[in-house]
Amino acid sequence: MPILLNESSGNAPVSESLSQFRLQCLSYAEHLKEAGVTILPYQDESLPLFSALPLEAQVKARAAIQADLSIFDSIKNEGSKLRDSSMHVWRFLRSSELTPESDIFDKITDDDVVEVYLADEHGQRQIFRNLKFLECVSLTVEQLYGMDWRVSTQREPQYEKAIFDAAMSIMTGEVPGTLPLQIAPHYVQELNSPGLFTLLITMKYLSPIRYHGRVVGALVINHSQVVGTLK
Repeated sequence: MPILLNESSGNAPVSESLSQFRLQCLSYAEHLKEAGVTILPYQDESLPLFSALPLEAQVKARAAIQADLSIFDSIKNEGSKLRDSSMHVWRFLRSSELTPESDIFDKITDDDVVEVYLADEHGQRQIFRNLKFLECVSLTVEQLYGMDWRVSTQREPQYEKAIFDAAMSIMTGEVPGTLPLQIAPHYVQELNSPGLFTLLITMKYLSPIRYHGRVVGALVINHSQVVGTLK
């Protein structure tokens, strides 16, 4: 049943949504701290990015971060480590009922950034990032879950096009399996982040992700290095 706002209820549902997300951001940052990674939960306690989202999008953001927190708890309770990227991404994919290519786990090393993107009506949405990704960026938890990833970074147009073309070859089935990427190392610049990091990215592999046999997204493996900052 949808929540309806009226004069008597005021902004109670919105206030509750903000409070819940704020606590989730703090919990996320604490989990990463225990794993040796420092990340800011947010820059402003009023959560301006999250607050600007429609209520439906806020619900989705809270569900996404809660799913990740549940995986963090499960991994911790088993005595495993978040730094085990193959195990971490497998746990995420399994909980999301998503199926990767069987060869992809042989290609993930401890130094690799691993991301999963889901295609939707708005383009590509990042739904997973491993610990190495979080070590290489200065984005806040609020930015990870409350902002479109496409406005948080910038790279030169020729590399954007090369990555888009590779992704389309995966999504359309032109390339049926894991694709080694022949894209030159290039710089990615963070925008509107606390650290404004400059990263040197080497794209390695793009691999289809399926839901009930249908390609719905891609797993990306790259090597990332912080080489500077605009601050």
